[in-house]
Amino acid sequence: MGRTLHVFTSPLGVLLPAGIAWVFNSSDPITVLWGFRILSCFALMIGWWYTSQSIKDIAPLVIAGALWLLDPKLAAYATNGMETVWVVLFVMLAWHALLENKFNLSGIALAGTLWARPDGFIFFGVTAIATLLVPDGPRPRWQD
Repeated sequence: MGRTLHVFTSPLGVLLPAGIAWVFNSSDPITVLWGFRILSCFALMIGWWYTSQSIKDIAPLVIAGALWLLDPKLAAYATNGMETVWVVLFVMLAWHALLENKFNLSGIALAGTLWARPDGFIFFGVTAIATLLVPDGPRPRWQD
């Protein structure tokens, strides 16, 4: 019948499992998948940390946290080896960077979204446009 292939849509989808297999010195797919799951949990914690810095009121912070915890797709995709968690991390990083006028960090976030998904620039672009269009929110300064 041939070999079973797991195909990927992004560089992170190839490099992270390969790096995990190298670190654990294992080609066992279950070991690599569990390593990816643990790394994904850390990525979500970092994304939550950036989100919590940008949300000042407790009610929206609790609601955002509940929506993250109760989103079955995010949990299912993240624990099955997809790059969804990395998109969430880099979009949250972009949002925080744009609100705090940290444009070098926003460049890292843009690069990260592109490494997580080929269409990642769309998520970054929507976040950047929303940051500019929200009338009551902080406005980024486009010059250093």
